[in-house]
Amino acid sequence: MSEIVSGVASALLANLTTKAYHKIVWVCGLKREVERLKKSVKLVSAFLSDAENKQFKDQSIALWLKELKHALYDAVDILDEIECQENISKAMKIHGGVSQKVCQFFSASNPLVFHVNMAHKIKEIREKIDEIARERNNLGLIQNSTNDMAPNKMLSWRETHSSLPSRITGRDEEKELIISLLMSEPSQSQSKNVTVIPIVAMGGCGKTTLAQFVFNDSRIADHYDLKLWVHVSQDFDVKRIISKIVTQEDDTKGRGGEGMTLERLKTLLHEKLYDKKFLLVLDDMWNENAKRWHDLRDLLLDTIGERNKNDCKIIVTTRSDRVADIVKTVTKIKLQVLPEEECLQLFFKCAFQEEGEANQRPRLQEIGKEIVAKCKGLPLAIVTLGCILRSQEDENEWKRIRDSEIWEIDHQKDDEILPALRLSYSQLPSPLKQCFSYCALFPKGHEYMPIELIPIWMAHGVLRPTNENEDPECLGELHFRQLISLSFFQFVDQFRSPFEDELPFDYDVGKVLGIGSYIMHDLIHDLAMSTMHGETTVISSASTHVNEKVRHISISTNPDQLPLLALKKNKVQSFVNWHTQGDITTTEPFVKWISKEFKYLRVLDLQNLAFQFLPDFFDKMKHLRYLNLSCCSQLKKLPKSISKLYNLQTLILQGCVALEELPKNLRNLINLRFFMITAQITNLCFVDIRFFSYLQILTIFSCHNLEVMPCDLSHLVSLKKLVIMGCEKLVRFEDEVENEGRGKQNEVAKEMNLQRFAIAGSPKLINLPNWLQRSAKTLQQICIWDTSLTALPEWLPNATSLNSLYILDCEELLSLPENMDHCRSLQTLGIIGCPDLSKRYKGGVGPEWSKIAHVPNVYVSFC
Repeated sequence: MSEIVSGVASALLANLTTKAYHKIVWVCGLKREVERLKKSVKLVSAFLSDAENKQFKDQSIALWLKELKHALYDAVDILDEIECQENISKAMKIHGGVSQKVCQFFSASNPLVFHVNMAHKIKEIREKIDEIARERNNLGLIQNSTNDMAPNKMLSWRETHSSLPSRITGRDEEKELIISLLMSEPSQSQSKNVTVIPIVAMGGCGKTTLAQFVFNDSRIADHYDLKLWVHVSQDFDVKRIISKIVTQEDDTKGRGGEGMTLERLKTLLHEKLYDKKFLLVLDDMWNENAKRWHDLRDLLLDTIGERNKNDCKIIVTTRSDRVADIVKTVTKIKLQVLPEEECLQLFFKCAFQEEGEANQRPRLQEIGKEIVAKCKGLPLAIVTLGCILRSQEDENEWKRIRDSEIWEIDHQKDDEILPALRLSYSQLPSPLKQCFSYCALFPKGHEYMPIELIPIWMAHGVLRPTNENEDPECLGELHFRQLISLSFFQFVDQFRSPFEDELPFDYDVGKVLGIGSYIMHDLIHDLAMSTMHGETTVISSASTHVNEKVRHISISTNPDQLPLLALKKNKVQSFVNWHTQGDITTTEPFVKWISKEFKYLRVLDLQNLAFQFLPDFFDKMKHLRYLNLSCCSQLKKLPKSISKLYNLQTLILQGCVALEELPKNLRNLINLRFFMITAQITNLCFVDIRFFSYLQILTIFSCHNLEVMPCDLSHLVSLKKLVIMGCEKLVRFEDEVENEGRGKQNEVAKEMNLQRFAIAGSPKLINLPNWLQRSAKTLQQICIWDTSLTALPEWLPNATSLNSLYILDCEELLSLPENMDHCRSLQTLGIIGCPDLSKRYKGGVGPEWSKIAHVPNVYVSFC
């Protein structure tokens, strides 16, 4: 499946269209060559829609698309090299010494030499694209009638609300049966085992959705002490499953639970489950090895003890009857396809905005019935197509989907992707297609977060705003919301926030960053993998076959096995690590191998690996834009060459608890947009953070020795989100007054654009920084948690955009500022664990209640 071609072409054109890139090619003297390339790409793009629709029945068209795709990738690499060179030159002008500039003059980076080399490469790839384009005549391809390839073209949305209506239809009988089994006592013959209820059905039939309905039912919440949810998928590893159970909802979640020994995990499992009445859902289980299942079951039985096991239940969802037979202790719940009437109800809920609208559009209603019949009763197919059609008012678009040749594709046994899913993907605008495809870099069952995924989209150049005032992060958030609305993602709602028991509104510090978790159905993940057409592979052993066309590699095996692989090193753009720890003896040679093999990486994710020092190789990775070293808990020092990553946009050092030293020239990272750090440092001032003029998100986590924050944050005029957590020794923010003698940098007080600010776990902090006032017009959300603040700043009522204010465990805080009643934009106020403050504002009776009486959502608690 090669529909990704249109996404590559769209991203390439979007890049060439930006004013910033026009300036770059003009400075490099390459404007004429680049304009010619742009015309060639536009020409061939005009035929892509027709080619992508016909490729399923004509193998020659599929091969033509494949050849074109790789030519476009080569063009992207060339343009990326031009952009990288411009960023290097920019950094040299700002920070480079005389010796560095002389070295650059005598290297391949010399402007004259670079111009000649790039002009030759552009001409060569343009001629190749033109040659491929000429073949379209022999293939009978027709030019697009609409401008589907316009950069950043979006679907025309009809929604006026942020969320779609409920898509729950049917399965009431099955739900009540499962709940009755969960609430009942086991029979005498079952009393020695935990009750296991399998839900079995083909892919897309609604097994997980049914389990979620049950899991979130209020009767279940009242009946069980603990509810746990684990996505299992094909990799049935007992240690990994136990790790997910013990770290779920705990502070250790996401901090390398899988790196613990099995004995340690057993101890934690006992602490978590002993004497607890729990419900465990094992979602999407494939394991047909009875011994492995018995190992997990027996471990759970040993942990919970004899007395309590009758009160614990397990739900298993699976596509396999064999799996259901192995695990069941009661009759398995075998789901059938939805009845026709329920299929139509579900489709109309998704495809029309208002209830009853289908009856007002009889022609669309009739076409919809024909489309639903082709979905063969599968809810996943119905929902995805319904959501796509929700954005289409044109009757011809509905007919085009009904009559598409994709319905006629013969599916092989190993290809379970539903035609409806392929159709939903084919209807996406080109930019969304490519964003969706990059989700294949993550493993099945992964919980996607916008804050994690958007930087990867950026690193691969798929977010290119045509509006110079728009940030790529904003465009990425738009794309993510579009994919959610179209049901390509589903919100993870089975785990409750730790504050939900206390607050009547949703709250989590992660939400200050916009961190929400979303999952992707396995079949939709399969679809994403298929759109990459062999360009993405997951290596699970040294014997894994790696095609020479592979551009994105994910590993889930021990690092010492990987250097045996023969890879086409100049093609790989992503190298990411999942579920792999390893020890120092295996990971350090592995990291050295990466440095030798891959020079064109855009994304490098080495999270959770065990090494103390990185090889000094980053000067050879000028294309790198995303570097994730999170939870590398033994890393002590970063190499100096990291400061030569002039194109780096994302640097994640969260969980690097042993990190003692940062490079002095980190200020060279002039394109950094997202910086997350954990380190054993006392002062961040030496980083010279003021040069990160593009920085959008800054998070400082568990810097336990940090005492002083720099005043230079006031120079981060692009900063939108700032979170400081777990810095218990933080005493103060170094203020501008202390820096008057350090140059002219403080003469002009620039306004900041900070939107979300959170500080938590700094009990010695008594004041907020003065520079925060510079964001009075833009701040939307503030969270202050566990500090010694005695007062909030007097300017707070002037925060004209402030929507949410949360104050937790600030016992020294006595009162809110005067004139809080002027803060008319405030919609949510939460005060918890602040005894004196709570007395003043307790609902309707506190002496200062009038200050906040205008706020629609107020929650005040003494503990």
